[in-house]
Amino acid sequence: MIKGVVLLVEDSAVVQLDMEQELLSHGASHVVIVGDVESALEYFNSQTCELLISEWEIEGESCMPVLEKAKERGVSYIVATGVDISVATDEVLNGITVLQKPFSPLALQKALELIAQR
Repeated sequence: MIKGVVLLVEDSAVVQLDMEQELLSHGASHVVIVGDVESALEYFNSQTCELLISEWEIEGESCMPVLEKAKERGVSYIVATGVDISVATDEVLNGITVLQKPFSPLALQKALELIAQR
């Protein structure tokens, strides 16, 4: 279902481990895990990925710059968050897939299927 590298922007170690295993089981060749916005932006400065899964915010810092960078690069992305972003109107969010935490492995699978269809 997933091919290639996934960049996971997540600050919770428990979620990182669970997501990494799920993503690898769905075909990701490698999962790069970063725990802050700065590291995610640094990653995009030198590398790319096939899919980005990002928090909405980490320790009060918006992950929007990371989402914008993914959009600029043509990278598909999913926002996985416990924050209600249904009221957000930014064009970066138009048509994106949002996983509301906590989510099940089945919800992740469905989100990956939606991304694959695009």
